This record gives sequence, C-alpha cells and structure tokens, in this order.
Amino acid sequence: MDVKITFLNCDLEEEIYMEQPEGFTQARHLVCKLHKSLYGLKQSPRAWNQKINALLNNIQFVRNDEDFSVYVAQVGDVKFFIVVYVDDLILVCNNKDKLL
Repeated sequence: MDVKITFLNCDLEEEIYMEQPEGFTQARHLVCKLHKSLYGLKQSPRAWNQKINALLNNIQFVRNDEDFSVYVAQVGDVKFFIVVYVDDLILVCNNKDKLL
C-alpha cells in the first residue's frame, strides 16, 4: 500500500522557517514558520519514521532488531508483518482472511 501524503502530516521537533511561496502577496518581508513537515525538508523522512514507528508500536507491532523497516505482531496463531519502505508498506499475514 502507498501512503499518499507521507511527509505532510508529521510534526517537526525544531523550528523551521521558509521563504514565502511564489504568488503569496500579503507582505514580502515575512517568512513562513512550518508546523508540519513538507516534501524536500531534510527532517521529513525522520519525522515520518518516528510517526509510523509510534503508530505501529501503539497497535502492538514490534520493530525487528535486525531490520528496522520490518514490524511484527502476533494475535493468537496469526502472525502479521509490515515492511516499511519510505512511503510504501507491504502487509503480509499467514492467514489471508485476517489480512482483509
């Protein structure tokens, strides 16, 4: 599955300012303070990783120690795997009915 707006909903830990976008006409001498990450920021991938990690941990997925992009959860005899690659997720399960 593909996460469409991956970097646009992540919180930033530091204060970041940017020049006003082209066409913004209110006051030329002002800058914009970012509250959320944007595509193109160096901080965006890390902010996304922290957000997806917290979300998956919250729903009982555990990050693999050997490969930090792999998460595992087990519910009874059903084992779930999620592989994270930038803004794509691969979902795998040993019970097809539970995955749907």
